[in-house]
Amino acid sequence: MFPDAAISCERCHGPSGRHLADPKAGTIVNPAKLEPGARDSICEQCHLMGVTRVLNPGREFRDFQPGQRLENTFTTYHDVLPPDAPPGTFKVISHVEQLALSQCARSSQGRLWCGTCHDPHFPPTQPVEYYRSRCLTCHTTKFPAAHPGTDSNCIGCHMPRRDAQDGGHSAFTDHRIQRRPQQSPPGGSPPGGEIAPWREPAPDLQKRSLGIAYISAGLQRRSATSLVQGYRLLTEVQQEFSTDPEVFTSIGTALLIGTQPSEAEFAFERVLSLRPNSAVAETNVAAAHQQAGDIDGTITHLERAVALDPLHLPATTALIDLYRQQGNPAKANDLAEKVRSAQNQHSPSQPQSASTPPKIAEEVFKNLKVLNSIPSDELIPSMRFISSSLGVQCTFCHVADHFDDDSKKPKQTARSMMRMMFAINQTHFDGTREVTCYSCHRGAPRPSDVPALAAENAPGKADTVASPPNQPTPDQIIDNYVRAIGGAAALEKITTRVGTGTMQFDGKSFPVEFFDKTPNKELFIQHTPAGDNISVLNGNSGWIKVPHHPTRDITGSDLDAARADADLQFALHIRETFPELRLEYPEAVEGHEAYVVVGTREGQPSWKFFFDVQSGLLVRLVRYADSPLGLDPTQIDYGDYRAVAGVQIPFTRTIARVGSRSTIQLDAIQQNVPIDDDRFMNRGAQPEKGTPATSAR
Repeated sequence: MFPDAAISCERCHGPSGRHLADPKAGTIVNPAKLEPGARDSICEQCHLMGVTRVLNPGREFRDFQPGQRLENTFTTYHDVLPPDAPPGTFKVISHVEQLALSQCARSSQGRLWCGTCHDPHFPPTQPVEYYRSRCLTCHTTKFPAAHPGTDSNCIGCHMPRRDAQDGGHSAFTDHRIQRRPQQSPPGGSPPGGEIAPWREPAPDLQKRSLGIAYISAGLQRRSATSLVQGYRLLTEVQQEFSTDPEVFTSIGTALLIGTQPSEAEFAFERVLSLRPNSAVAETNVAAAHQQAGDIDGTITHLERAVALDPLHLPATTALIDLYRQQGNPAKANDLAEKVRSAQNQHSPSQPQSASTPPKIAEEVFKNLKVLNSIPSDELIPSMRFISSSLGVQCTFCHVADHFDDDSKKPKQTARSMMRMMFAINQTHFDGTREVTCYSCHRGAPRPSDVPALAAENAPGKADTVASPPNQPTPDQIIDNYVRAIGGAAALEKITTRVGTGTMQFDGKSFPVEFFDKTPNKELFIQHTPAGDNISVLNGNSGWIKVPHHPTRDITGSDLDAARADADLQFALHIRETFPELRLEYPEAVEGHEAYVVVGTREGQPSWKFFFDVQSGLLVRLVRYADSPLGLDPTQIDYGDYRAVAGVQIPFTRTIARVGSRSTIQLDAIQQNVPIDDDRFMNRGAQPEKGTPATSAR
């Protein structure tokens, strides 16, 4: 099993009951012995997302069983090139799609598949040698004289690791297996916007599923052409699928976007008759009523949706907003409290400064319309995620120092976009967060609707490194790190740390100083012309004070990160903090090879640790702040290690977030000097409402 990825034996080998009753080879699915379509389906269930996935009528994603083809349950649709377009015109991110494009796969007549090279049970301890042996099972002819020897790194040349700007990895192995690897083609959809099934479903489902797929793709890409194409396909088959709620949901969605509320209401009412206890169906009917201007009908259906599912965010946020617009704040507050109670019952707990659960956002912040019912400690990470996804600052949407002001149009647009995003995920992905702000914006305020030419935004040369001949285990890497910074005994003697230096940010330099004390106490001060930016951690609580802004508490993911930063023995606590550790392929950091260890905890995003292969020191840390909108990354690079009181300490830290970068260069550090606990006390400053804060570090 792979518990950190929620993968059990049954995911690939099928139900275990028969095998447990009669444990022998014939009572369990062996993927390698299946016909190619069923064999590949086992990998594709996770590793081929495509543009969209469409369930067969009456099926759910969990109905897929190893040994079957995915098309028995759902069909994956992918982009296709328009006629006469040269191969490589647009970027293919999926490993599965890349492999299918490779000459190796096309020449193998179905014999080459994921399992040809990958053993999911045992990652290779000597990856270079292992993957070279896989290549040489087919490539047995004599190589040209100019070709490196047979002891070279095949994948280092023919399958380089590239930046994964569109994937769920920090780096992405190019599975096109090119003879002479080229730069990745530009991102974006093919010019024609055509999609096709990876493998066709049953003939009677082909037009139905393709129509649903086009409407789903049109929603994601804001493509009227795709929406119209999908609508036309579905109207041709709606009589054959008169009891299929997905058909009428898609038809209603296309009509609603086309501002045809009466026709959309008819389609959504048909869905509601087929699914009378569906909060999603009630919410869709409410949307049609609202577009038609029928507020009473909108409220009626939203109330029914909330009664069915108080955690259905598109319904609850819209209903709270409508209550307030109708002058009924008591109902709005009652519903917000109901949502908070439901969240406390169903959500995994996050570290908090007190034993009581956090307040909901609207109790702490002013004038929230969409995110008002989320926990208050998730609002700031949500705002940061929007800022990162669009590559903008807070003032793009907000009036400076008046964050509750609604006068800026981008703020109204952002609210509409969030509602649309929540509705897409709820309607088309069973509530799973598949579509985020970044899915379309890619770091730009306005999503691009024209694919980039080859010369535009071309990615730089991939930073590839050869894997070491012997990879240690995560435990061995961490033990080596502890030794490299001075050993456990030296670390345990450190009780305080004081330092001074400068911080470079946005072309400006400011003096900084910090005071750390065990356990988990830290004061960080940045001296600016406008006054001091102060960040304080005192055990399980913290606060931030920025000049001319109210004091704000540090909560949620920020509090978790602050505790790690303040932990003077964090190297000794990595395994305790992250119960699951796994090793990924080595990567290059500043031109030096680094082992990559991923630490996971239940209910929280993973952290990635990069340890220099030669020195054993931690040279990079990547961590994520979770929010209802998506994951917001922070990367910290460590350098200029120097010994202080027998412990190696990085005197340089570079903190990178999307759209910002700062460097702290320390001049002096002292260990084990007396620090009064009063330094870590919040001297009567009370948190106020309405102003987001950013950490000083």
